[in-house]
Amino acid sequence: METTLGIISKKYYEEALDKLISFLKINSIYDEKTISEDAPFGKGVKEALDYIASLALENGFNVDYCDHYCTEISYGEGKLLDIYAHADVVPVSADWVHSPFEPVIENGKLYARGSSDDKGPAIAAFYALKMLKDLDLIKGYKVRLVIGGNEERGSACLEHYFHSLHKEYPSYGFTPDGDFPLIYGEKGIFTYVAKYEIGDRSIPNFEFGEATNIVLADASISLDDKDLEDFVNRYQAEHKEVKLTLEGNKVTFKGRACHGSLPWEGVNAGLHLLNFLGDIKDNKVLKKIFVDYEKGDGKAIKGDYKSKYFDSSSYCIGKMKYEDGVLSFFVNMRLPENVTSEVAIENVKNMTKADEVKYLGGSEALLVDPESNLIKLLLQAYQEETNDYESKILAIGGGTYARESKNSVAFGCCFPGVDNKIHDNDEFINIDEFNKSIAIYAHGILSLGQDLAKDKRNGLSL
Repeated sequence: METTLGIISKKYYEEALDKLISFLKINSIYDEKTISEDAPFGKGVKEALDYIASLALENGFNVDYCDHYCTEISYGEGKLLDIYAHADVVPVSADWVHSPFEPVIENGKLYARGSSDDKGPAIAAFYALKMLKDLDLIKGYKVRLVIGGNEERGSACLEHYFHSLHKEYPSYGFTPDGDFPLIYGEKGIFTYVAKYEIGDRSIPNFEFGEATNIVLADASISLDDKDLEDFVNRYQAEHKEVKLTLEGNKVTFKGRACHGSLPWEGVNAGLHLLNFLGDIKDNKVLKKIFVDYEKGDGKAIKGDYKSKYFDSSSYCIGKMKYEDGVLSFFVNMRLPENVTSEVAIENVKNMTKADEVKYLGGSEALLVDPESNLIKLLLQAYQEETNDYESKILAIGGGTYARESKNSVAFGCCFPGVDNKIHDNDEFINIDEFNKSIAIYAHGILSLGQDLAKDKRNGLSL
């Protein structure tokens, strides 16, 4: 049976989709070259943050530009309920079938970078908030929709929001940047750089990758070694999961990108390049690196930690560099709550035999009591809007804005069983699911807000 909010939300579908398409046309990848005082993450990110600010102002919301680190959209008075989404997106490869910043709809799917992560969910949350405002249902509580500009590169946006601008933490919060029904647990996420003194000056310098939380999908190198074609053919025959091409003396490796929390679902082109060099140069160190990291699950280095809530650990290499005989690569490591970064780093040092392993920082695991009001109310909102009472709440390897705040969890908008190609080529969102998310978020906001206000008398019958 369709809920009242589900029925009302339909009149917002067309406008929400139109605004999302405009939002998706903005290339909001972090751009170091265009950073300025009023664009701390580059011109494209600022354009995206300004776009959502203009949309909010047009619809009668209060807006704080937050030094252009975030766009804060707010309405109401009382205890705080926060929603955190982000306007920045991860880099794209040349392998998209659809143009990443020219949104296109095919077979009910909207293809574009950011469609699922996280511009689609951000717009769905905005129109949920607009609907409640239009219905005069934001009473006795205050809602802030905070759109950040740096979630994909460490969340410096919310760091600035809470610790430089000293914004108040919410009583309740959620981020539409995960999975439905909801995520109550997230692994700890840490980064380290490993360095190896290879010393082989016949290997030319190279540098690959732009982000540590994406499996490195493309790598190439020019070599003057004899029998290069034979080595390429032999390697390709033994490793069909990666594609090699040889043009002149340039060898190109084509792997498969995926989210850094699930590196075993991708194919790391950079690691295959190192393994190939290990073959052609007869270098056992390079071949061991491939064995240590190729699966991405830590088992080869006895770093596959587990707990009651999490059944795996992960190690993703998204960036690597070879300069003057020194190999460096950055590892995005995700761990259950029962192991510290110190213990894991020490294990990496002992098991990989790297010349240097340097910890660069990270954040601890997040766990919210599954029996809390926050979890129960959001789960109920999802179930009543979808009639899905079978799907279970989740503990995942991905990291979300929830860990940057307090009293917060990830709540959609990826639906159970759907692979939206997040961080991969041809990312998409199902339009029907985008539309359904508006009602789910409105229901969740209203339920949490009424709980904060402790006043059900003026509530809408859901």
